[in-house]
Amino acid sequence: MKKYDVLVYIAGALRDTVPGYIQNLHRMITWGEKVRRAGFYIVIPGLDILQGLIMGDMEFPDYFENSWGVIKRCDAVFVTPKYEKSKGTKKEILYAKSLGIPVFFTIEQIVAYFNRPKK
Repeated sequence: MKKYDVLVYIAGALRDTVPGYIQNLHRMITWGEKVRRAGFYIVIPGLDILQGLIMGDMEFPDYFENSWGVIKRCDAVFVTPKYEKSKGTKKEILYAKSLGIPVFFTIEQIVAYFNRPKK
């Protein structure tokens, strides 16, 4: 496995009913692991809600506010399947693109991008 010095934000739908949220977080973790196994460092923003539950001191909007600062520090964004109805994920995609951060929807895309010849 090639190792990339690249930090990837794993974006995807989260808000839902409790079972739906767990399924969505499961999808983000599963795809995040695929990106990690492809040689990238990953950040899964959905995990900060678990941290907030443990600490008990963050309000729901705080989680989303935290994500904006994390995206700015990432080299790429990977979007998990079934994001299409997520307003938050669409905002993350637009935000990343506005910062010039590349956005990917498949493992093949992100690997090809970071393997491309440098100019």
